[in-house]
Amino acid sequence: MRIVFKIFFLILFMCNAHITLATPPSDASYIVQRVYDSSALRDLRYELKKRFVDVYFEPISGFGAEITDHDRFVDIIPDEDVEPYLDRFLAQSAVNHFTTYGPEKIALIAAVLRADESISVGEIFSTEYRRKTSKALEEARARTRPSDSDDPQVIALEELVARLHAIDKLFDDDGVPELFRGSSAAFADIRTLIRYHREIKRLRRELNNPVTIRVVEADGILEFSSLVQRQSLLRQLSDSEDTGGIQFVRPPTTSVESR
Repeated sequence: MRIVFKIFFLILFMCNAHITLATPPSDASYIVQRVYDSSALRDLRYELKKRFVDVYFEPISGFGAEITDHDRFVDIIPDEDVEPYLDRFLAQSAVNHFTTYGPEKIALIAAVLRADESISVGEIFSTEYRRKTSKALEEARARTRPSDSDDPQVIALEELVARLHAIDKLFDDDGVPELFRGSSAAFADIRTLIRYHREIKRLRRELNNPVTIRVVEADGILEFSSLVQRQSLLRQLSDSEDTGGIQFVRPPTTSVESR
């Protein structure tokens, strides 16, 4: 029964807070923040860095070297390389979610998430959550009946029941199951990542860039077909007059991209 009242007062909060709710685009951004929490962002950052391994390995690929420790190679990739892509991804994911759900559902999903930090987007559309929401609606209906009363409390409760009913209908299957909607947003995000992987693959680095130098100098990340080749490469790198520092090639910073 306690969880039913939690849902009841959660929706009551949502109904009374409609004036202060954020705009749909910011609601979508907030939803993406909840979808891609710190753990998910860490995984995304790692996946993007993996794409940069080939970029930094390419200048020495002709020296008979093979990568034997990809994880250590990834650890050397600077965050500054991937952050612009990560920022673009989150902005595009907000667009993907807004397009998938539309402004009305986006606002409702964001309101539920803001009111309950423990719930996930997936749980909102789960059968169990729908059951609890329906139970809250039943509890509200049991406390009021349509009347012509001028009592403000009665009027407020009747309005709450109407809003609860509207919310319940909003989550009804309207021909496109919510699981499919969520999958559509996820697939759009995956397509965005694939596009970034292709962009990163086209990047080029000079032989004497600091990342490649660190990888060559480290023990155990690369394996050469002969010791002579590694020594020759190290000598060529040490003879360079100036590494020039890491030259980051930043992608465009537009937040809304073509789908």
